Amino acid sequence: MIDKITAKTSGVSREEIQAAIVTDTEDYYNPQKACLDVQRVTKIAVEDLIRSTDPTKAKQEKLQIATAIETATQEYWQVMANWLHEALPPLRQLDRVIYSGGAAIFLSHQIETYFNSQVPNLIQMQVEDQHLLQELALLESEQKRFNMNNLSLRFSDVWGLFVKITDYHAQTAEKAA
Repeated sequence: MIDKITAKTSGVSREEIQAAIVTDTEDYYNPQKACLDVQRVTKIAVEDLIRSTDPTKAKQEKLQIATAIETATQEYWQVMANWLHEALPPLRQLDRVIYSGGAAIFLSHQIETYFNSQVPNLIQMQVEDQHLLQELALLESEQKRFNMNNLSLRFSDVWGLFVKITDYHAQTAEKAA
């Protein structure tokens, strides 16, 4: 998805887009609980990608980047939805779906809409980078290389799945060791 955004923007690199990815929380209506709830939201901070210092040009640049992100997201989701339709059995046959990954955090709304209460257990895996680094117990020099190569995005998917499936708890692992 990042490559699609890069291709649609002028002068914005893949690394700059990755550096502009931020995670925050926001309120939303949770239909399963029938109340307001808090969810983590990951997005690209468009403001961090603007280079122009001229207010008029900066506004145009912001619009262009935001449009590129929206278009790339829609295109990527369409490919993903087509693949899901071809690869999965009918949704009513599924008892659970666990999804994770770099694109999944951007597409969580589309994924939730796609599975739309037809799947009883829809689980998104998101692991805090800091928690993952703590569990890996890397040396400081290794942590820098790990972060520089955005490996936390790759490892967090697997780690989150491992934690969910095995019901892993850090305290339990420390006592066992």
